[in-house]
Amino acid sequence: MLNELFSSSGVDILRVLCMAPYKEFYLRELAKESKTSPAHTSRMLNNLMKHNIVKKRKAGRQDFYRIDLEKQLAAYIFNLFHLERRLSLPAEFRAAMEEFCTRLKEKSGKDIISIILFGSVAKGKAGSESDLDILVISKKPEKTKDLTRDALQDISWFYGRQVEDHVHSMEGFDSRYKEGNDLIINVLRDGIVFHDSGFYVDYLKKELPSPSREYIRGTIDFARGKLRGIDDLSEKYPGTAIMPLRIAVRDAGRILLLSKGIIPGSRHDLPKQVSRFDRKNGNLIKKVNRMFESYEKEGKELKKEDILKYRNQAEKFLKKSIEVFESG
Repeated sequence: MLNELFSSSGVDILRVLCMAPYKEFYLRELAKESKTSPAHTSRMLNNLMKHNIVKKRKAGRQDFYRIDLEKQLAAYIFNLFHLERRLSLPAEFRAAMEEFCTRLKEKSGKDIISIILFGSVAKGKAGSESDLDILVISKKPEKTKDLTRDALQDISWFYGRQVEDHVHSMEGFDSRYKEGNDLIINVLRDGIVFHDSGFYVDYLKKELPSPSREYIRGTIDFARGKLRGIDDLSEKYPGTAIMPLRIAVRDAGRILLLSKGIIPGSRHDLPKQVSRFDRKNGNLIKKVNRMFESYEKEGKELKKEDILKYRNQAEKFLKKSIEVFESG
């Protein structure tokens, strides 16, 4: 059995299924993604179903297949492929994550439910300035936030990487999943599991959620609030206005993409995604990001007139994105 399951083409098919356990594939789609012939894919799927690793659902004339994580053997195989992803990470990122997990679990004990790495590093697209994006699910999120930042401070300094952490309770994660939060969708699509009690994997057994219109409306209100505060901040302390400006521009881009049914990627991917529909505002996101980085990393002084210029552009961008949302 193992010789057939773990033949070269068998591994390719299993890898596709395990990397998207929330997704159903039709035969030719799976064959294309695994670079295997449809005939061989069909034989392999029949064998996988025989061993209760894959389940099939019929819809009309089409059959759909997905890995069955409720079955023990399928769960073992899924864990094996996620171990492969962890071991395939560049050494510096893997070492940083392993040290972070060890420190946090030592201090938090059984409070930690899940630790997931996501973002560009998890997708294998890490650049010289890539951050580590980490999701932590905890029974005591407020306590864990402090412990997480303590654990990350030394690691960030030692490895020379910025870390963006997201700490949620189980209830908070579930609520964000149900509303179709795009960060949670990205975690489920691209995340690498470093620790899990079973809670997170249960969500991989479901279909990916879709962002609700209520969620997008909430993002609109949040972006408007950020823009409202920029005038006063730029008058007194221009440096403090760059963060809300950056968030407002980012969220205007997210609203545009979400309104078109596209899940926004990381802050590095967002300008390119937006530029497909609106090159001018894709460039605006890049410019504001560069301004933020020059202020944060180089201590470059910010001018009130520059902040207000970009604030006015951000307001027009947000208005345009809202129009796209309301026309949908």
